[in-house]
Amino acid sequence: MTLRLATRRWATALAVTAFALTAGNASAAVPTVAAPPGTVTLTDQDLKLAADDPNCFKKSFPNCTSSDPNVSFRLVSRGDTSACTFSLKTTWGDGTSSTREFSGGPNGTELLPVKHKYTKPSPFTAPRTYAITWAVSVLSGTTCLPSSGTLTFVRTCTSTALSGRAWAARFPTSTRTADLADGFRGDVNAFVKAMRNGGISVTPVATLRPPQRAYLMHYAWLVAKKKLSADQVPAFKPAKGQDRVDVCWQHTDVSGAFDPAASVAAAQRLVTAFGIDPRLKVAPALNSLHTRGLAIDMNTTWTAASVTVAKASGDRVRISTTPHNGLNAKLIAVGATYGVIHFSPPEKDANHWSSTGR
Repeated sequence: MTLRLATRRWATALAVTAFALTAGNASAAVPTVAAPPGTVTLTDQDLKLAADDPNCFKKSFPNCTSSDPNVSFRLVSRGDTSACTFSLKTTWGDGTSSTREFSGGPNGTELLPVKHKYTKPSPFTAPRTYAITWAVSVLSGTTCLPSSGTLTFVRTCTSTALSGRAWAARFPTSTRTADLADGFRGDVNAFVKAMRNGGISVTPVATLRPPQRAYLMHYAWLVAKKKLSADQVPAFKPAKGQDRVDVCWQHTDVSGAFDPAASVAAAQRLVTAFGIDPRLKVAPALNSLHTRGLAIDMNTTWTAASVTVAKASGDRVRISTTPHNGLNAKLIAVGATYGVIHFSPPEKDANHWSSTGR
């Protein structure tokens, strides 16, 4: 007897074993393994696959790569095993195992469906390799033989979990000063009004930021700048009532192996999608004042040779120095009178202002 593909019945005297996965992108030649009548074995003697057959192990045996966590197979009798009973124990490599008893049958009979879904770890945010072992023992009957073998299943992340530009649209940050914390909101509005009255163009870029977005921005920048390997990024730990961030930073090649270059490229696409200033010299803060409504990122610029901006006291300051943006030392000094403090050193984060300067 032998194991046979769960999704299709094959008309052949030598039935085969295959795990039925819904995805698989590897391909390899498969050796034919002889199996005596009365045994259950992992072979690939039935190579008549339909072109649209999604079975993963049939494409790459005995090692398979797929993002689908569902695995299944059937036992099929090779020879007449009607006089025998069997026990199958499968160890799935995720800390679980299953045992099933079943009766034999005429040659070619499908005897036992076996299914497993990989649910651990949850959330699944990194590729993982599972060593699967199976063993068939004979419980009764003198004409049948035991058998055993191994498979390797590499589970990869789904396309929706993989890091990349799509994550920038999730957990959106606010650009409204109205969402800033009480007190600081009034300080910012007064400073912005003074700048605009003085002829400075002001565009808020980020105010209140969800902690999930702060996490994504922080680690996307670190991975993109090759300051942290994608396989070393810690998982987001949500506080009570917070949504999870089930992002997978580790991209893989077709064999399921970690692909550092692809991971860096995906992180850079996310950094770009976030609109993070390419001049930024430090990672966006993980524990940011943005998440408390005490920080604002804003673009400030002017074209006139000089502008005049009122301080919080009402005194007017003429600014004729360069640069004509948020790095201007005189503008930074005016902002401080409102309690809106520029990040220091300024050149490391040109657009960031907060209640403390951090």
